[in-house]
Amino acid sequence: MGAASSSVGSLNRVKSVLEEYDSDTSCLSQLSADEKAVARALMNTPHYTYKELSQATGGFSANNKLGQGKFGAVYLGTVKNTNCAIKKLLQVCVWFVNFYSET
Repeated sequence: MGAASSSVGSLNRVKSVLEEYDSDTSCLSQLSADEKAVARALMNTPHYTYKELSQATGGFSANNKLGQGKFGAVYLGTVKNTNCAIKKLLQVCVWFVNFYSET
């Protein structure tokens, strides 16, 4: 199995464990150390709607644009009274869409 296939397999395992997650971290015991690190990072990552991110950046205003990269533009935003950088992707990676729609 190639590195990409192995990575997808690991992400699928993390995904299935997180679907069972309900503030009880004992479900993580079935994961490898690397998979646990990814799962913990995902559990602790805040999630925002597109509308919230748009409001935080003034509608992705050109005045708030910090830069442009290969995958999208980065904007200065304010979320919960904290300045942050928000990346607006140009397109969603096909692999990412496939990964999350395989359930």
